[in-house]
Amino acid sequence: MEVNFKIKNLIKVIYNGNEIDLHNCYYFSNNEFKIDEKNIVIPIFRYKDIHVTPNSPYDKLIFKAFNYSFFENNVNELEELDEYEGISEITFFPSDDRDNLFSLIDQEDPKLTDDLKIVFLSGRVIILAAEKVLVTTENY
Repeated sequence: MEVNFKIKNLIKVIYNGNEIDLHNCYYFSNNEFKIDEKNIVIPIFRYKDIHVTPNSPYDKLIFKAFNYSFFENNVNELEELDEYEGISEITFFPSDDRDNLFSLIDQEDPKLTDDLKIVFLSGRVIILAAEKVLVTTENY
C-alpha cells in the first residue's frame, strides 16, 4: 500500500510534518463518507472545542483510498454508523490476519500487503485494503 503519512503510537498520523492526534482531537462523521466501485473517502474532523495546536492543525483530514480491493465495516449497514464517532486507534495491519478484528500492531509504515485499520471508541472497526491511501486536507 502506498501512503503519504505515517502512524505513531496507534493514535497519531504524521502528515506534512505534524503529529496529528486522531484519538483525542478528531472524530469520524459518516455525513461525508463516500464509497464507490473503486475509491473510498473517509473524512475525519477536529472536535469543535479543540483549538488549533500542533496535534490538531487541520479542521478536517481526508483519507482517500484509490482502487480498493477490500473494505469491511463490522456493522452490517453503513447507515448504522453513528454521525460522530471518536477514534480509538489507527494502524497498518497484515491483510492475511483480518479475522483478528481487534488486534493492533504499532508500526509507522505499511508493508506492501497491509490493510489500514481504524478502530472507533464504539467498538466499530473499518478495515481497508487499497493500492494507495493518501491523506489530504483538500476536498475530494
